[in-house]
Amino acid sequence: MSKRVFSTLDLAVEVLKSNPEVQYKGIDLARAIASTYPEAAEQKRTSSSKKMDERELELQIAAEIGSVWRAMLRRSANIQITSERPRVYFWSEVVYGETDGDETLHKETSDDKSEAELYPILQDYLHQDKDIFSVRIDEKRSALRGGKGASHWLHPDLVGVQLLSKDWGENSRRLSKYYISELIKLWSFEVKVNLSISNVRSSFFQAVSNSSWANFGYLVASSADQRALDELEILTSDHGIGLIILDSSDPSNSKIVIPARARAALSWKSINRLAEENSDFASFLESIERLHQTGDIELIGKQINNRNG
Repeated sequence: MSKRVFSTLDLAVEVLKSNPEVQYKGIDLARAIASTYPEAAEQKRTSSSKKMDERELELQIAAEIGSVWRAMLRRSANIQITSERPRVYFWSEVVYGETDGDETLHKETSDDKSEAELYPILQDYLHQDKDIFSVRIDEKRSALRGGKGASHWLHPDLVGVQLLSKDWGENSRRLSKYYISELIKLWSFEVKVNLSISNVRSSFFQAVSNSSWANFGYLVASSADQRALDELEILTSDHGIGLIILDSSDPSNSKIVIPARARAALSWKSINRLAEENSDFASFLESIERLHQTGDIELIGKQINNRNG
């Protein structure tokens, strides 16, 4: 019986498939390959042009895994690879993004939070890191004039307001009140738990539809695999929607991975439609009106935070 030729790609896929839902970092997957296929690993070690001990062999295999991950993704839709470093590799029996009606199904890991649990975390990040005061837009407060499911493409999950002159000096702030309409920016956020190649397009175009009224529109997720990120790089160049990867354990570590492209003008037709449909958004507009009257973002922030509470 001939000895098996060592192929990092083939063996990595086999190990993941044989251990569904087990999550591996690169070095862990390399170690699993070496222990599962010891003869092939030993042949690779001894046939190498440089001398390697077992630890060095594992590091070599880990480096090769890092270079073939795109091929792993092409090999099977069940293979999931996270975008953050170090990457995590696993085989999922449920392919992310399969749909049932209006709901997007996803395979949750033990560390996943629900979408609703991500809203206050996103609000903390926006307030602390970006000086954006945000409010939840609850679909349950909508009139549903378009029928069941229509709000899926109308309502963002959160909307926010930012006053660019908030930290300016007193003289500049006094003068800025005459130009306050130019210094207020409105933001829109569509939140998902996970993004994969299976659900990224539907999630992205939902964000496009829900944020067409705002200065900045963002898709937000707690994780995204590399194929989803590659797809978003292409999509956002045409539509300007940005991407935030939200760190649910430490919001300050969240990152704007793809910056949104600013829209100079608001879409008042879309704003009016959303306000007529949803009482949360109508209240948000009232707070913006007060900001125009007072120029005091802190007062508006308290009003929004009180509503959130």
